[in-house]
Parts: sequence; C-alpha cells; structure tokens
Amino acid sequence: MSLDSIIARITKENDIERAKIIKDAQSKAKEITHQAQQEASGIYKEGIAREKAAFEGQRQKMIVSAQLEARKKILQAKQELVGEAIAQLKPYVKKD
Repeated sequence: MSLDSIIARITKENDIERAKIIKDAQSKAKEITHQAQQEASGIYKEGIAREKAAFEGQRQKMIVSAQLEARKKILQAKQELVGEAIAQLKPYVKKD
C-alpha cells in the first residue's frame, strides 16, 4: 500500500466520520429545538391560564363592587323618599 492510498483511505474515513458527527449533531439540535418549543408552549399556556384566572377574579370583584354600590344608591334614594314622605306628613300629625 502506498502512502497516497493510506492518506486517501484515512481522509475518506475522516470525511465519513465527520459527516456522521455533523448529521448526529443536526439531529440532536433539531430534537433539542423541538423540546424547547414544546416547553415554551407549555409555559406560555400556563401563563395565559394564570392571567386569565387573575383577570376573572378582578372582574368578579369589580362586579360585586358595582352591585354593592348600586344597592347603596338604591337604599339612599329610598331613605330620601321616606324622609320626604315623613316631612310632608308632619303637619298632619297631632302632637298631644
């Protein structure tokens, strides 16, 4: 075997090995990228669900607060009407 044929064989083996390493690295990179995308998607969905729940809680608090405020205003209006009715009836009430 001549030196050139040995060099050619070693070069060919190195090229084959290098191609295999590159292919394996690309495959692993693709797998890691896919896993990262899956994980990011999961984190995103969890964040959205958490924010949606927080938003719904705030929304419910606002609704309850608005209902309470409406009840207070209705009660105040009723009290004013009763007060006016009493004021109008005072002249007709006999004092003993």
